[in-house]
Amino acid sequence: MFCANRSRKCDRVKRSAILAVSFCRSTVTTGGREVAEHGNGGDGPRGGRGSGDAGRRGRPGQSGSRPGQSGGGSFRGAGDQRRTPRGAGPDRDRRSQPPRDRDGSPRPPRDRDGVSRPARERDGAARPPRDYDRSARPRRDQDSTPRTPRPAGEETTPRYDDPPLPEGVEPKQLAPEVRRELSTLNRVTADAVACHLVAAGMLLDDDPEAALRHAKAARSRSTRITAVREAVGIAAYQCGDWSQALGELRAARRMGSKSALLPLIADCERGLGRPQRAIELATGPDAEQLEGDEADEMRIVAAGARADLGQLEQALTVLSSAPADPDRTGSTVARLHYAHAETLVALGRQGEALEWFLRAAAADTEGITDVEDRIAELGGGATLAEEYDCLLLDLDGTVFRGGEPTDGAVETLAELQSRALFITNNSSRGADEVAVHLNQLGFTATAEDVVTSGQIAAGLLAAQLPAGARVLVLGTDSLAAEIGAVGLEAVRLASDEPAAVIQGLSTELGWADLAEAALAIRAGALWMTTNVDNTLPSERGLLPGNGSMVAALRAATDAEPQVAGKPGPALLTAALARGEFYAPLVVGDRLDTDIAAANAAGLPSLMVLTGVSSARDAVGAVAECRPTYLGHDLRALNVDAGRLAIGPQPYWDLQVDGTTVTVAAAQPEEDDGDGLSVVRALASAVADAELAGRPFTVAAADGTADAALQQWSLLGTWP
Repeated sequence: MFCANRSRKCDRVKRSAILAVSFCRSTVTTGGREVAEHGNGGDGPRGGRGSGDAGRRGRPGQSGSRPGQSGGGSFRGAGDQRRTPRGAGPDRDRRSQPPRDRDGSPRPPRDRDGVSRPARERDGAARPPRDYDRSARPRRDQDSTPRTPRPAGEETTPRYDDPPLPEGVEPKQLAPEVRRELSTLNRVTADAVACHLVAAGMLLDDDPEAALRHAKAARSRSTRITAVREAVGIAAYQCGDWSQALGELRAARRMGSKSALLPLIADCERGLGRPQRAIELATGPDAEQLEGDEADEMRIVAAGARADLGQLEQALTVLSSAPADPDRTGSTVARLHYAHAETLVALGRQGEALEWFLRAAAADTEGITDVEDRIAELGGGATLAEEYDCLLLDLDGTVFRGGEPTDGAVETLAELQSRALFITNNSSRGADEVAVHLNQLGFTATAEDVVTSGQIAAGLLAAQLPAGARVLVLGTDSLAAEIGAVGLEAVRLASDEPAAVIQGLSTELGWADLAEAALAIRAGALWMTTNVDNTLPSERGLLPGNGSMVAALRAATDAEPQVAGKPGPALLTAALARGEFYAPLVVGDRLDTDIAAANAAGLPSLMVLTGVSSARDAVGAVAECRPTYLGHDLRALNVDAGRLAIGPQPYWDLQVDGTTVTVAAAQPEEDDGDGLSVVRALASAVADAELAGRPFTVAAADGTADAALQQWSLLGTWP
């Protein structure tokens, strides 16, 4: 039975506060106590007094001179003999008066050392001096027991048992909206909290226990910050600590978290063995407000809770309530389809389950599920054609070479259950003409099964030019017909002042045609080409392709054309728009066009050796042109997908030392497959070591490896 969120964590984690970071700068650490931004004082910055000595000034309204004084003496005049104020007479200005007691008698003088004479009790006995600084008294705790004195100079700052921060963590890496939440803290504390939140986000997937420690370190300084409580809850959830996660997520929600935490909370209830409570949350009024991915997350949790209770049909109903969107991808929809498939497996409906696993594989662009393994388990070693519901087949060099089908192509395609769509860079024929040619060779096809680069190029021009604009056609009449089909006017001369030039393959092109196109392009016409394939596979060998003609025109005009066909993804996208497909596979013979287009579209690909590119080319392919599978011809579609995949092979042991790859036979018997396993293994090793595109050496460690490598010309120094 599938485990909705406990085995594959809720996707909300990846959009939580602690993941809104960019990891690229230096480390910032703090260890100080929480102090107010301006210290403890109130008269000046950081607790100091103001610029004047306000602490020693007189009472409000009191001036520097005493009442009754002025700058020149008494206000009454020099001859006035009436009593003058104290301190105003000439003989008494600087005379100190002895202090007196309340009865007017003088106070006893101080000792010579400045200490007052001891006070006495009423009976005349000397009173013991007071311990004003309490230095002689031991400090006491609340239970009146004396405290152990703190050693002099010991730090009184609060201490935190913080985990070490990863290298490169800075407070400013935290998302601005979360950073604003920390504005209620002082700068030192806010920076410490921010650093620990960033660290938690960095470690969440790879080391959730460490992420939880950092989240708790942030919480120890700021328990009233919503994002902090949310971070602790999510990290605890990742660790499977359902109880702690539930408490923290509930607290974050009460504190006003704007994240959709309800699916996580419901899944925690499920994790604690309370599936009924999870269902109540999933069907409550708050759950009705969820939309998009959040709503799908809740469906996954609710279906899992139903399955926990043995209510499989109800679980399937919940999962089926999600809106259908075949073009949608991402981790949430991938896990939704995965849960749907697992529920069908539990109900014994394996055929339907395989279809939903294929949908999950198509949606899982991030590779978060083990759907490929589940497909293999369910299919019992499914063939490549069985794993994909649509085959996007290149024509020249893949399906046929000129007037001949490639080996096994007709029989293989006739047995397919998957939809076959034919995509071609060759614009010399229209879609209906291509279908006729395929049928003449023994295939079954209609114009709806064919997408040509001429169609794509015409559509791109129509989007850039006004209706009725003139386009100089450098190609066949079929290409000119494509221009007319989109509301543009096809012409053949530069004197017609065309707004654009479209160039496609034609065996009838000559110097005069290229000259007209060159004049139009130099006059400012837009230049569109259907493809840049330098060669064209045929039954006689490789012939000049449209790219060769493009090179001539490029040299004559110093201009660069727009390219409509492969390696761009437009052809594949247009083909897939003709149906509802969940797992398409691109099949082609050219790394630089067919396979590159598949990678540009994010699709898996099978490279066959019936056309332009060789096995050696596959080994040295750069990442943009690297295929997923490798086979001899279209008959590889009926082979176990796992055996065709580029990757380590059980027959070979490869060691990489710097730029040298050494191949050894891992088993005494030779490869009993198609002989390409050494190519797949070597291509994988070169890719993993990032050797493609730079010099490297391939060596054999034994005779078996030497023979296998020699067969495909793989030994020696590359390139």
